[in-house]
Amino acid sequence: MKMNPQHQSKLAGDLPQIADEALLYPEEKIGVSKIEVKQASMQLTAILGGFVEVDRLLLAWGAKTDEPIACAFEVTFLDGYKLEGVYEYCCKTAKRLSLSNFIRSCLLKPQLENAADRKQKFKRVVDRAGEIAGVSVLDHYEIERTG
Repeated sequence: MKMNPQHQSKLAGDLPQIADEALLYPEEKIGVSKIEVKQASMQLTAILGGFVEVDRLLLAWGAKTDEPIACAFEVTFLDGYKLEGVYEYCCKTAKRLSLSNFIRSCLLKPQLENAADRKQKFKRVVDRAGEIAGVSVLDHYEIERTG
């Protein structure tokens, strides 16, 4: 998130103030506070500060196996909004999407009417309330393209 010089002196723990100021500057997207990644079969969990770090970690985890890996993730933004889902990837595949590009592609896919179809056919990203997040998230939150 680009910050005006007056915002740079704000403490990271002052989240309500940051969220209030984000409303005053709608052209500035709300940045990531943390990303938690869990990989159940290897019993691994990490909490990182951005998508680039997550991609590096997933490459390291993927180097340990030839099998596809499923990682649960939870992205928390500075205003407290959360996105979560499951990212399945195979490190050996040349066309592996970065986590941020995976999230962006999920947000851009058309919504399906039947809830069972959503779970069976498509990977989805949901918000804290369990609702499928839509493309409007990209208007307000910084999900940079990485990888």
